[in-house]
Amino acid sequence: MKKINIAAIGILLVLIVGSLPNLTGLSDDSEALLHWKGKNSYYQNQIGTAWMSMEPVQCNENAWQESQYSTGHKYNEKDSIKEYLEDNGVTVLHIKIQKKDKIVCMSCDCPRGDEVQVLIYRNDIEKMIKLGFQEVEVEGCDCN
Repeated sequence: MKKINIAAIGILLVLIVGSLPNLTGLSDDSEALLHWKGKNSYYQNQIGTAWMSMEPVQCNENAWQESQYSTGHKYNEKDSIKEYLEDNGVTVLHIKIQKKDKIVCMSCDCPRGDEVQVLIYRNDIEKMIKLGFQEVEVEGCDCN
């Protein structure tokens, strides 16, 4: 009886996962690896993605905070970052902004106390480095 229940659950999962739309433009295999295998570096390498990171500075001195990226009634920093990166030829798969527990100074060129992490395709790494990002490991990303 347990074998039948396990088989039924497995079939149900296959049907559910198979019916989900492919929203990222990744192949079905890549999509499954990215979303169902814990999002760790092993699987990111299998589908050719990388996490890039930078610590934004204070006083709205970051490139995506220029008026062309931050206008409108509802400023959304993730949307501004995505638009800025896409304008620079980078395909953005996911963006996270994480608070960091660190002391910051009040100067405009000091970090503001958070970190922007962006999931991209590996072929965009050089573009990201030129924009001030560095490659990082993001283990167990919940990606919310």
